Amino acid sequence: MVVDQNNTSDNDLPLYAIYGPGRSGTTWLGSIINSHPDIAYRFEPLRKNLRVPRVKKIWQTSQTDKISNKELKRLLYNSLLPAHSLLDKPPFFKKTNTKLLGHKLAWSLARKIPSANAVCEQLYTPTGSPPLVFKEVHWQIIERFIQPLHLRSVFILRSPHGTIASRLRGQRAGLMPTGQCKHLEQVIENHRPSLADELPQPVSTYNDVQKNAVLWRLEAERMVDYIQEHPEHMLVFYEDLCIRPFEIAREIFQHFDIPFHQQTEVFIMQSTSSKDSLRNREIGINAYFSVSRNTTEVVNRWSQELTATEKEQIDEIIYPSKAYQFALQQGMWS
Repeated sequence: MVVDQNNTSDNDLPLYAIYGPGRSGTTWLGSIINSHPDIAYRFEPLRKNLRVPRVKKIWQTSQTDKISNKELKRLLYNSLLPAHSLLDKPPFFKKTNTKLLGHKLAWSLARKIPSANAVCEQLYTPTGSPPLVFKEVHWQIIERFIQPLHLRSVFILRSPHGTIASRLRGQRAGLMPTGQCKHLEQVIENHRPSLADELPQPVSTYNDVQKNAVLWRLEAERMVDYIQEHPEHMLVFYEDLCIRPFEIAREIFQHFDIPFHQQTEVFIMQSTSSKDSLRNREIGINAYFSVSRNTTEVVNRWSQELTATEKEQIDEIIYPSKAYQFALQQGMWS
């Protein structure tokens, strides 16, 4: 299914993005957006889902100069709109332009039997040309799509202590990748060689806590620099979203020019106060990746997970960073 090209101009194509480093709250934010009945939402559809042929094609096409940005934007929208189990993620919500009945079961089946995705596409692809929002955690998405296509976007940033504590928990449980930590010197060389000279000790001497701190600094500084250069985007702090979820959610929908909906209000209430009932809708999802959270508890959970020594090691690396100082100026993390 494609957008009606006679009714929607490329300039008005309702395509938006959410971006944030891993473990910064993008999944919860994405589910808040997805809870709106008029929105089509895609979960990390690009960088890690090259198994989907149309996604692989759009990724390859973005590497060439044989297509205009106008054409690329339309191709991206049309490639992401059809439903696919690798591009969706529970919980599922009632939508005005598609079915809800059986979606969770069909998704689970298609994850095990890829051929069943044809049924998912037929049943759960939205009709018309609804607003489409996708979320990603890889910086390449900004360089290849968000920036050249001028996609209106929301960026989310979480405190270094919260991000690092969450990543360490996932890495120790085998749920989060460790490749960037293992090859951190090469990552720095590829993305910002000058960072090595700004660190208090050589990267080769760092432990996992310190390496994750360096990664946070690299990701956060790059993101803050981009936001300051492109003020048309919106920056949300994860802690602010936790403390004021309804207010921040309304501001996000306003940023996308989409009216706030009661179904989103209900989801926020469920995801922040009714963990058991919502977890029943997250079939096949490890609790580590759940969108259910005690927002008061999760903001400061890192203080019970990190030792005093680990906190000192993190502070030494992140405190001088532009991103951390920027957040302090915004009244965050003090």
